[in-house]
Amino acid sequence: MPELTEIIEAIKSETMTLKADLKANTDTQIVAIDEKIKGLEDKIKAFDKKDGQIEELTKSLESLKSDINELAKKKPAPNIVLKERELTQEDITGAAIKALVDVSHAKNVDSPSAKMTMDFMQNSDDYAMKAAFKQTEELTESLKAYSSVGDLSSAGILIPETVASGIVEALRDSNGIDKLGARKIKLPHANYTWNVQDTVTTAQYIGENPDTSTETRPAFNQESIQLKKINAISEVSNDLLRFAPGYSRIITQDLLKAVATKRDEGLLTGSGASNIPKGLTAYLPSSTTVAALASTAAGVMTALTKVLSIMSTLGHDDNAKKALIMHPAAKYFLSNEVYSGTAIKYFPDLLGPNAKMANMPVITTQHIPTAASTDETNIYVVLVDDITVFAGPAMRIEFVRNGTYTNSAAATRAGLTHDTSVFNVIDYNEIVPKYETSIGAVTNIDVTGYIPA
Repeated sequence: MPELTEIIEAIKSETMTLKADLKANTDTQIVAIDEKIKGLEDKIKAFDKKDGQIEELTKSLESLKSDINELAKKKPAPNIVLKERELTQEDITGAAIKALVDVSHAKNVDSPSAKMTMDFMQNSDDYAMKAAFKQTEELTESLKAYSSVGDLSSAGILIPETVASGIVEALRDSNGIDKLGARKIKLPHANYTWNVQDTVTTAQYIGENPDTSTETRPAFNQESIQLKKINAISEVSNDLLRFAPGYSRIITQDLLKAVATKRDEGLLTGSGASNIPKGLTAYLPSSTTVAALASTAAGVMTALTKVLSIMSTLGHDDNAKKALIMHPAAKYFLSNEVYSGTAIKYFPDLLGPNAKMANMPVITTQHIPTAASTDETNIYVVLVDDITVFAGPAMRIEFVRNGTYTNSAAATRAGLTHDTSVFNVIDYNEIVPKYETSIGAVTNIDVTGYIPA
């Protein structure tokens, strides 16, 4: 295989030359080396990969590329040809920062290092680096103005900040309804009506050939709901969308989470007033409400047992799926009781990721209210299978470029005038229990010390 032998000899020769040039720190262009290696790899493809010499040759090329990369890292940044090479984000960030640091030390924005880096950033295919170039260009112009009087520090930050790709999100209230596992129904329209049996028939014992028999018949009715609309809207600078396109996704996700948080709050504690859903706590009847005699594990357990007993007496199935919904402060108040040893016999399964009380899963959400004056809160018992969450056909996510809207201050915001766009998310929802007594509560639990001041 004379051609293959020639290729092998060429690679050996090329390897020696390239390594020698790099060790000598000459101006050998890395891009030229990459092209030569790529050309040799293309030639190898024409041969049988299973051939022993080809396998050995492939390993030699891989070793060569590894050596070249290691040597290239040791070369000064100004000597690396930047425009002719496809660069990784690490190349971009590393070379830019090194060169700009050199500039700041030299106090010379016209140095070859500065010019090379600016040229590199401007011609990069990376969107973030193009934006960084614009920022650096503005800063270096300011730097030139101050350089003549030697006041370099007054020019501001020379090196653009390196911003992480992610974002640290703000803390939000946790959602309870989604964790409840209630039945969910999507409606094609905003209104929904269903039939309800109000009364039942009764039976009686009778003798032979009775003179009279009491007649009974069930009574029926209809109930209906109207889905409540919720929205979150945000006006965003078009500059942000132009120079940081990834933020459109962050803004949309933030609006979606805001809608989800408000929906959970409404479905749990909504008053049922105009445009507001009637939440589960608003359905709570007095018949299944028991006040804790003492804010202790024993007091809570006694009241909880009584609530379950009442619900069973009303006809609810003892074996029905149940869940407890409470404020986090209530859980950690009782958890502390468990830690101290006074509650371990009442709530042995309260600690851990799958917390339970009386064999019922514990769901925590900040949407369960606490009394501002007394720091008292409630624990709600919910028969999960009796709860239905209604939703519209689909959540709407809208984006209006240069959109105009009226803000909360009744001021008109014109997108073309202010160079802004509008994001809007709309959702429809409502919640209905099968029976009001499908919800019970232990009330008056003092959680002082477990709520942030």
